[in-house]
Amino acid sequence: MENINCAPACALAIDIGASGGRAVAGYMENGRLVLDEVYKFANEPVKISGTLYWDILRIYHEITNGIRAAKKAGYNVESIGIDTWGVDYGVIDKRGKLKSNPVHYRDTRTQGVIWEKEKHYEQYLKTGNIISAITTVTQLHTESLDPEDKILFIPDLLFYFLTGKMTTDRTILATSGLTDFSRVSESALNESFPLLDDNNIRAVRVAGHDTASAACIIPPCEPFVISGTWSMMGITLPEPLVNKQSYAHSFLNMAGVNNNILIKGIAGFFVLQQCRGNNSYEDMEKAASVLPLAEYLIDLSEPIFGTFCDMPQEIKNYCIKTGQGEPDISLPGMLARIVYDSLALEYAYTMESISALLGKQFDNLHIIGGGACDAEFCRTAANATGMRVTAGIKNASAAGNAAMQLIAHDEIPDIIASSFKPNVYIPDTKQKDFWRMKKCRTQYR
Repeated sequence: MENINCAPACALAIDIGASGGRAVAGYMENGRLVLDEVYKFANEPVKISGTLYWDILRIYHEITNGIRAAKKAGYNVESIGIDTWGVDYGVIDKRGKLKSNPVHYRDTRTQGVIWEKEKHYEQYLKTGNIISAITTVTQLHTESLDPEDKILFIPDLLFYFLTGKMTTDRTILATSGLTDFSRVSESALNESFPLLDDNNIRAVRVAGHDTASAACIIPPCEPFVISGTWSMMGITLPEPLVNKQSYAHSFLNMAGVNNNILIKGIAGFFVLQQCRGNNSYEDMEKAASVLPLAEYLIDLSEPIFGTFCDMPQEIKNYCIKTGQGEPDISLPGMLARIVYDSLALEYAYTMESISALLGKQFDNLHIIGGGACDAEFCRTAANATGMRVTAGIKNASAAGNAAMQLIAHDEIPDIIASSFKPNVYIPDTKQKDFWRMKKCRTQYR
């Protein structure tokens, strides 16, 4: 967008996910939040000598491109906020220099790190975080650090590049498995510093964890899915929920903007991204919509579906191995159909767990993020869960990011609700028995 006449001052949300980033200008107009995506870029890891790295300097360069794009579009950029994925980090030496590019959480370096079962549960009781191969505390077991070295999580590292200030916030800190609840309660949200290269723009500490930035736009105590590379499914609560049941169901407790997020990570559209090839998501969705439902299913918790691999072949192999037959993966839409159905069933199982943990039934599920734009996927989720699906804003993390720079945190859900009209999907009662049968522990589980 160029040559905007009388464009307003804006808060620029820099929202970076595991596969791409965007710069979104946000401003208030007549009591509504207006968003304008002014720049978009790919976030592609780089493999060198067997190690998978984030190209952090390229990401920083793209942030500066985003700032320039907003100015070129006519905006007066007053502030910027940065949110990214969690767990990963950069190491800064005693001179304040980055020692190396941050390693990608999908790298294999942590495969040999084993936690004792008792220690695993002790960590959960202390931090609310289920330790896994990708958690920061596990990654640090593979590092050789000097006493003077400092760890900066990805949004903190980018904030440091922009401002020269080393700081963090409760939402990104909570992803690490390094801190107990008393530490996580500390917050630096809305602290701000001028940019090194432009003193007229201030970098604001928004929720650095993109999950928290997105979750803040959802009304409290209502279940949601943030559908992107991962499907982050959960509910915001006033306090953490940490017990044997939440641990058994693999729910993490993440710090929200002014609450706790009880959440479970599911291997989301990453699987579909690896199957995309030269196809558009729109074409895949259209082709999937005419194929039979749930003819083939995969268990998305299988480690292979969280790796960079020949995903179409691995999906076919899994279906054959589990006695489901051989899907014709050359058929347009087949891979998307398998992912849609498998994800929708995971949502159904996870909603059962949430209801059991909280002793409450829910009839509405919010889906936000990229998956909210996929009508066939949202329709499938509604039918599999038996819940009304309210499909909200695509750039959910960016919306929360911009909103935190502009308005009081407790007003955000109401402002979002009045600013953006969702699409609503009602479950088809004719499919109720079909999906109930599939939920009765399907053949692949």
